[in-house]
Amino acid sequence: RTRLIVLSHVDWMTGAVLDVGAVAALGRERDIPVLVDGAQSAGAIPIDVKALDVDFYAIPMQKWLCGPDGTGGLYVSNEALNSVTCTYVGYFSAKHEENIEWELADTAQRFELGGRQTAAVAGQAAALKWMAETIGMDWIYKRISDLNAYTCDALQTIPGVSLLTPQPGASGLVAFTFDNHDDTEVVTQLAEKHNISIRNIHSNHALRVSTGFYNTEEDIDKLVQALRAM
Repeated sequence: RTRLIVLSHVDWMTGAVLDVGAVAALGRERDIPVLVDGAQSAGAIPIDVKALDVDFYAIPMQKWLCGPDGTGGLYVSNEALNSVTCTYVGYFSAKHEENIEWELADTAQRFELGGRQTAAVAGQAAALKWMAETIGMDWIYKRISDLNAYTCDALQTIPGVSLLTPQPGASGLVAFTFDNHDDTEVVTQLAEKHNISIRNIHSNHALRVSTGFYNTEEDIDKLVQALRAM
């Protein structure tokens, strides 16, 4: 009776990259649509929604894509467009043509409703243009991957640290546990004493580092030094 399969492309707790294509194939065999959460993938790893063959792919823009809060995007495959009924509709959801009294847009725009925060959308467009044309997405992906692998290697030199990330360099996230240390306290000490920002994951008492393309090896070395001092 499964009606929808939902999964993350990159697991936010470990940084593991899931085999979305294999899941999409399983869904296709059973005529079950697949929705992917791209919060930790978009802007951090290459994404080809056509190759993944997913029905829906949702991304927030404020994370790896460096955009304003409140912006995001939803990809909907042509095949999946008519498999979902719009619960709510708005001005942007419909066609505005002569001789059409009421008809939904032919594209995923049918799912767009309400007003637009035009300033935020303009900010996001500027950020995407800067990343794609000034920096280059291929360089960004490689930089994130290289720094992620560097972080995994560096953290493993600290006594008491155990990596939870299964594939160093596969994404932009590194998760680890730190024996005999309270995860919340570690985050607080790093922020207050060393001006280093990482986060903890309450459910498994782990710590997580995000290796953005704007970070450096020196940032990681500073983190390792601070953890060693604890």
